[in-house]
Amino acid sequence: LITGTLTAADGNNIFLFEDASILTGEATLGQGNNLVTLNGTAHTDSVVATAGTNIFTIKGIGATYNLLNGGIGGGDDNLVFDAAQHTSDVASRLKNFENVKLKNSSLVTVNDMLVLTDGGMGAGTIDIESGSEMAIRPALAGDFAFDPLLTGKGLLSVELDADTSAFD
Repeated sequence: LITGTLTAADGNNIFLFEDASILTGEATLGQGNNLVTLNGTAHTDSVVATAGTNIFTIKGIGATYNLLNGGIGGGDDNLVFDAAQHTSDVASRLKNFENVKLKNSSLVTVNDMLVLTDGGMGAGTIDIESGSEMAIRPALAGDFAFDPLLTGKGLLSVELDADTSAFD
């Protein structure tokens, strides 16, 4: 259990949250090419990167967080789901990632808009590896907008609330 604030200096930092670890507070990474991994049932309140090419990985089943922020400027930030079973139910918990990758039989369910790129100013990219699936299951009735560039040989499934809802 880590309580409080962690601040990493500029440079290439690695934050590894092992299974069952807990961060209550905020971790801020300095400018650089940072790596953040949440394994298994790790929980973080807030992990915020700054400029650089940052890679956040959610690995396994059960990781939770209140905010993962890839940082603004300096490079493409990546959110990787590796052998993960995960539900993204609140869009504001994931910010400033240009690329999302699902690999190693990951299943990611999206219940709210997935806003990619710095401040949502672009479309972003989602790569779904063969054997992995991104399932769009909106929690609210109505139309659902989804505009990233899709790559990979995995599955994108969509289940809307009614016949009259649109998937754009």
